[in-house]
Formats: sequence, C-alpha cells, structure tokens
Amino acid sequence: MTVSTLTPASAPSRQRSATVRFEQQYAAYRRQKALYTAVFWVAFVICVIVAAITAKFNVVTLFNGLPRTTEFLRQMVPPIHLSTFAHDVSEWYWGIEHWLNSLLSTLLMAYLATVLGTLIGGALSFLAARNLARNYLIYWVTRRVLEIARTVPDLVWALLFVFAFGIGPLPGVLAITMHTIGAQGKLFAEVNENISP
Repeated sequence: MTVSTLTPASAPSRQRSATVRFEQQYAAYRRQKALYTAVFWVAFVICVIVAAITAKFNVVTLFNGLPRTTEFLRQMVPPIHLSTFAHDVSEWYWGIEHWLNSLLSTLLMAYLATVLGTLIGGALSFLAARNLARNYLIYWVTRRVLEIARTVPDLVWALLFVFAFGIGPLPGVLAITMHTIGAQGKLFAEVNENISP
C-alpha cells in the first residue's frame, strides 16, 4: 500500500494546469457565446428585413409623412383668437352641453362598471383561491372564467354586448365590468391564497 504525498513543487504545477484548463474552457465558452450571438443577430436582421418587405415599409415615405402628423394635431386644436373670442368659442364649442353630458355619462359608466366588476370579482375570488375552494372543479372553472374575462379585450366585449343589447351605455358598462371582474378576481384570489391559516 502506497501513500502518495504532494511535494511543494507539484502543487503549483497542478494549480497551473487547472488554471490553463479553466482558461481553455472559458475561451471555448466565449467562442460559443459569440457564435450564438452572431447567429441571433443575423436571424433578427433577416426577420426585420422580411417583415419590412412584407409590410411594404418605406423609410422615405415615413419621413415624408412625419410633418403631416403635426398638421393633424394642429388642426385638432381650434383657432381661438382674442379679437373674435366669443365667435370662435361659440363656433367650436357649439354643443358643449351635449359634450359635458356625454362626459358625465362616460364617467358614470366607468364608475358603475368598476364597482360592479370589483364586487363580482371579489365574490368569485373566494372560489378561485386554491386554499378556500372546496372542490377542485369549481376552482378550475372559476380560474378559467376569470382568465377569459381578463384576457378578452374590452373592445371585443363591447362588440358582443352591442350585438346583444344595441348601442347605448349598457354595452359599455358590461364590457368594462367583464374586464374588471377578471382583473380584480385574479388579484383578490392571489391575496386570498397568500393568507396565512
């Protein structure tokens, strides 16, 4: 039975060989990473070029159209002058009482939809919390309902409700309510799951 002993001279040489091996492996890793980075950027540039060709994107047209965006914004602002102030205001804001009425209706719709969505989402959150739901099927179905309510855009809900109920405040209230149910239900369900027993 032999016992190998390390001499003081062999320890630095082993450390040097380990350092050399590490540097070789690190250099190989850097080369591989550089290759992957180059492949990624080449693929990215190719995708951008293909997307630009498919969309018929033209840089010249883009820069030629930029000044027209400011013209559009300028035309949105009414030209009110101090010398003809009363006339300009009466011309541009001729139906201000209708606008203010519509603004109030919109605010009330948003308020009502937020309150309804929060109440319904809060009630559903107890069924969507894993630690509170008694039945896994109820938990799973409630989670999917909240996901659908949250992920379908408000505009799609509005189109569905306009088709069902016609144009008016009701479809808007229901559309915002659906999204609020999904968002608040998920939020409250996660809070309920984090409650310590």
